[in-house]
Amino acid sequence: MFEKYNLEVPTTVSELEAVCDALKAEGITPFALANAPKWTGSMYFQCLATRKGGLEPFQKAVAGDGTFEDECFQYAGEKIQEWVEKGYFPEGVNSLSEDDGQAKQLMYQETAGMLLCGSWYTGTFSSDSPEFYEKIGWFSFPKIDDSDADATIQNGTIGDQFVSFNCTGDKLHAAFECATYYTSDGAKQLMVDVGKIPPTKDAGDLITDGVTKQILDAATNASAVQLWYDQYLPPAVAQVHLDTCQEMFGLTMKPDEAGKKFEEAMEEYLAGK
Repeated sequence: MFEKYNLEVPTTVSELEAVCDALKAEGITPFALANAPKWTGSMYFQCLATRKGGLEPFQKAVAGDGTFEDECFQYAGEKIQEWVEKGYFPEGVNSLSEDDGQAKQLMYQETAGMLLCGSWYTGTFSSDSPEFYEKIGWFSFPKIDDSDADATIQNGTIGDQFVSFNCTGDKLHAAFECATYYTSDGAKQLMVDVGKIPPTKDAGDLITDGVTKQILDAATNASAVQLWYDQYLPPAVAQVHLDTCQEMFGLTMKPDEAGKKFEEAMEEYLAGK
């Protein structure tokens, strides 16, 4: 689509919006999004907030030294609602199921032009349809024109299939032995074969796929990587974030109301610690 309509890969949000407008003019939905599970829409909120304010506002809000009513979160909500009103997302976006593949189907049908998600989608696309996978490209979420936030920051994880353990003594030795086996050459190759990025230093030597290499380079060169909000936050706070974020997509809650509820949930959690 980018080649067909002579579109440049956007490096700023204003350029991204120009791409969206061009796709809309051709009858194409700019973003394939199925937001019934809520976490898919949260990615837009997190990326926009990070590009507006960096990581400090989120870190301070979680620690109780800041607030989720910060201007970067307000901006993210306002931009989402602006994009909803412009028709950048599919009709009935909050009722579409990610689990049923309704977002990726929009890509396969070529009725949508872009999809924001984790790097696992490279494996999904390539295994579902190698022919379709030949058509896709990748770019990092663009910077915001008037923000000095570090645009190398990435959201998500640096790779896939991480192993963690919390133990001592013999159990620690056994757990480490298990993790070492899990990241053996054969296991790592299996990850690469299904489009995953092994959580090991030599991942770049194993990956031959061009799109996955670009993603790995972006993660490797990032000044920081923020885990997805809904996975990082305490469960009760994460749920409020997901609920309010979905309501913003549905235009049933204003960004300032969402920020207030988000902040109240965080304060309640901190008060109970």
